[in-house]
Amino acid sequence: MLIVRDLFSGPHRFGELEHSLAPIPTSVLATRLKDLENAGIIQRVPVTSPRRGTAYTLTDDGRALEPTLVALGRWGAERMGEPRPGRASRPSRWRWRYAPPTPRRAPWKASSNCTWPTSCSAS
Repeated sequence: MLIVRDLFSGPHRFGELEHSLAPIPTSVLATRLKDLENAGIIQRVPVTSPRRGTAYTLTDDGRALEPTLVALGRWGAERMGEPRPGRASRPSRWRWRYAPPTPRRAPWKASSNCTWPTSCSAS
């Protein structure tokens, strides 16, 4: 669910997902991405700038999960209560539940028609 949550904001490279989901082991992330791709939830798209590589983006089926995951996130947030003293709180990671991001150009595809939170074509 966390990978799908991160991809709601737009396409991400493997390293960006790895950083966002730290301390997830690389092998676990690679396996989860492959499983989500095989299930038709995400797809890999090639990127060329500023460096060549691959990014992951949601398919139509993946984007269809958003209302369900948003509702689940809100349900959990209502029941979490205040953080215990000394516990780190990361409200910015959960901001997507209340206000979806506004579309913006993917920084590594600035010259294309690729915008977030929609997926990029493999052009």
